Amino acid sequence: MRPLKNIIGFYPGPSGIEKFKDELSVYDGAKGSVQFPLDNPIPFSLISRIVKFRVNENLKKAEAKGKKQ
Repeated sequence: MRPLKNIIGFYPGPSGIEKFKDELSVYDGAKGSVQFPLDNPIPFSLISRIVKFRVNENLKKAEAKGKKQ
């Protein structure tokens, strides 16, 4: 693990990590987080895809919750 001042932490949750585990395997991280080192280019395209995945996941959960009421 790198010192915290040399990384950017990203917290897409366990489902985001699982869905993109192959692409995230080159980075340090934990169950629901990943660390992007500042001495490498930030993978903005990957981050964007993860965020879109999580937004869709949350919208589906909210929709399902609304139908239960």
